[in-house]
Order: sequence, then C-alpha cells, then structure tokens
Amino acid sequence: MLKMAVLMAACLLVIPTVHAQTTEQDADLQYATNMLKPGTVAPDFTCPL
Repeated sequence: MLKMAVLMAACLLVIPTVHAQTTEQDADLQYATNMLKPGTVAPDFTCPL
C-alpha cells in the first residue's frame, strides 16, 4: 500500500514536468528571432543620463 502511494506521488510530480518539456517552444529559438542578422550595421543610440 505504501509502495503504491509513493509510486502515485512520483507520477504526479514527473508527468507535468515531462509534458511541459515536450510542449513548450524552444526559448533559444524565440530569443534569436529579434536579433540583428550577421553583417547588419547596428543602429546608433545614446544613453541619456
């Protein structure tokens, strides 16, 4: 009975984690979409202080 309770608790902890890893879009791909392409001249900017 105790073994079954431990197994059920482990499943409740593991299943949502595995599901989140398989359904979430890769964060690195999403981050790189807004970056400048290689060879692009960076815009001039000033930092007002």
